[in-house]
Amino acid sequence: MRFLLMLAGVTATIGLAVPAHADSTDDQFIAALGPAGINFDDPAKAIAAGKSVCTMANSSSMRMVNIVLAIHNSNPGLPWDKAADFTRIADNAYCPDVSTDDINTLPWAAMSEGGTH
Repeated sequence: MRFLLMLAGVTATIGLAVPAHADSTDDQFIAALGPAGINFDDPAKAIAAGKSVCTMANSSSMRMVNIVLAIHNSNPGLPWDKAADFTRIADNAYCPDVSTDDINTLPWAAMSEGGTH
């Protein structure tokens, strides 16, 4: 099953521009999603969503837990644990100086199994 990562509302609100071409960081980010079981239809949208993780963390000082919620709510077909993985991978690629420690405070896998929304 392929998930289309769409944060159009969030990325439009925060004014992200989708890059005309991927750079090496973008390539590494995209390459890390597959092994994590996160599939997408449009790499540019996945990259924009990944970069929005850091924008939310840096611009609005959102906690990573809240960013996982935003990723999941923008992509309801993406299980909670995959939204958490996406957030971690994006953080690692685009803003490794931002801590993701608070992501571990919620049982994402159990939430995915239980269908909690």
